[in-house]
Amino acid sequence: MFFNKPNDSNDPSDKRKKKKPRSISKHETKSKNQKTVLSSILDRSMFDHSNDEEMADLVNRLRYVDKTDELMTEAEQELMEDLNRLESNDPNNHEDSSTEDFQDDVSVDQLIQLAGQHTVDKDALLKSLERFTSTSPENLRLELLDSLANLTEEGDEVIFPNDLLAQLSGVDQKIDFNSPDAPLLRDVGGEEDINRPGLKKVKKPIQMEDVHYIEHPFREDQNRAWICVLDGHAGRKCAEKASKLLPEAFANALQSASIDKNDYRDVFIEAYRNADISLKEFEYEGCTCTSIFVWKFKGKRYLQAANVGDSTAFLCSDGMAVQLTVDHRPTEPSEFLRLNSQGQKIISGQTRVNGLAVSRALGDHFPKQVESGITCDPFVSQVIEIQSKDSLFIIATDGLWDIITGQHACNILKEDHASAKEMAKKLTRTAIQSKKCTDNVTVIVALLS
Repeated sequence: MFFNKPNDSNDPSDKRKKKKPRSISKHETKSKNQKTVLSSILDRSMFDHSNDEEMADLVNRLRYVDKTDELMTEAEQELMEDLNRLESNDPNNHEDSSTEDFQDDVSVDQLIQLAGQHTVDKDALLKSLERFTSTSPENLRLELLDSLANLTEEGDEVIFPNDLLAQLSGVDQKIDFNSPDAPLLRDVGGEEDINRPGLKKVKKPIQMEDVHYIEHPFREDQNRAWICVLDGHAGRKCAEKASKLLPEAFANALQSASIDKNDYRDVFIEAYRNADISLKEFEYEGCTCTSIFVWKFKGKRYLQAANVGDSTAFLCSDGMAVQLTVDHRPTEPSEFLRLNSQGQKIISGQTRVNGLAVSRALGDHFPKQVESGITCDPFVSQVIEIQSKDSLFIIATDGLWDIITGQHACNILKEDHASAKEMAKKLTRTAIQSKKCTDNVTVIVALLS
């Protein structure tokens, strides 16, 4: 019989050097899963201090810290402490300032400049704005409102809620999105994340295969919008090409549709088919595609969704998540029945068709040629008239939906008053911070009312 030799440190024959285990401090333990904090530090507006040598030095140090370990290193902890110290001494940080100090130190021009810095901490900025305007004379509020309007026209990402704008101008600025003259969308924005740690964990190639596309106004028509998310498999090229081909095919199909048409099911199907014909070069590469078309018809707003694959869309209506699309996997009852009716002999629990995890896709022309049941024909939803209770809709790749449900996503955004892009970022972070997330994540949020 053979026994493993005990690792006795007193054994003189054991010449190996024993590595002392690294102790973990309480501070370090609390710092688990905070790598997103470090990865976003360099993007924060307070680092724009051209004359601050200490801050510039901190930025340079942060560029070279190691962010690969799960735990924060001692160097990173020191940097975080330096950051907190500099933040507390930062003259531009007015979050805890009194109203009197704030008004003495900051002019309207400085406040406008602060608003234009794409600051991460928008809550602090909004509080500062509220303090600044609460005791300001009317002419000063109007001056600030005009300056903010100019920033918005220049494409500034800082979004101010309607009640704050009303406070600045002295009049009620709330918009009735059910009126015929109301804008089609309040806001729309998307966010992508490659999720390197998640891909590395399961030894997937470190590449971004998701694509998203937003066109509003659609073909220069303010009363139309096209929004879609695509998730590539076996590469990204098919998804990239499809993201350009599909809106073009949809626009072409629209031209032949009746001007009084208020259901675009046939237009969606024609567009998906024509786009797929132009993707014949992709025999072993393909992508999912979920698209939503939003339009106005006789003064009312409508939306309709279509999809192939498993990038799901949800409408948040009166706080409840309403699924707009159908996931096309062989495990879904509708797809299970469709595939078997075409003679594919799919068994219960089968998760792949001809090696693919989805049963409908753009591209993938080799399995389509061998009649595997994979098709480009989309599911098309019913037309939905947008009501005041419909706050927003979300389209995302399965990287998000593998982690949270549609209802959870609606709950996360329910009390959020940020921009659509910030909401998309929030959902993306929620997914990638989970240890179970092992895929790219792409999210689009469109605010309706």
